[in-house]
Amino acid sequence: MKKLALAIAVPLAMIGAATFYTSTQIESTTRDAVDQANIKLREITVGSGAGISLKLLSFERGLLTSAARYQIDIEVHDEGETKKYAVLLQDRIEHGPFPASRLARGQLMPVAAQNHFQLERTPQTRKLFDAALGEVPLVGDVAIGYDGSRYGSLRSAAFPSNS
Repeated sequence: MKKLALAIAVPLAMIGAATFYTSTQIESTTRDAVDQANIKLREITVGSGAGISLKLLSFERGLLTSAARYQIDIEVHDEGETKKYAVLLQDRIEHGPFPASRLARGQLMPVAAQNHFQLERTPQTRKLFDAALGEVPLVGDVAIGYDGSRYGSLRSAAFPSNS
């Protein structure tokens, strides 16, 4: 009986320690990801007459999950006029190595974090939310590996056609 208890307790303690360690690193990993995203955004918008940048507005660290809020700033230069837009995203970050949502989907590879983000309802995005008939118009998931790799998906709500 003691061996069985030990066989269960040791792996759980190791996973708990890894989760705690990851929770202490996740804010700096998130800030690094924002910096990398801004580099990529600058590269893809060169010569387009537009500018896009990402800002981390807030970060609240928890033991198993954290919450972050981002702002995407968009500047469009059109006919000598500059229009500015700001879009907000909410992000729920599950700490690794085995985030619950990944385990529930049968994804057993350890990751540093699993992000679940969505567009935030603001006066600027109200029409998108209305068109999506109450659904969140834009959601995504990104897994961040311990090696810094990132992979994920971006999905939009089904928008009914106005025929």
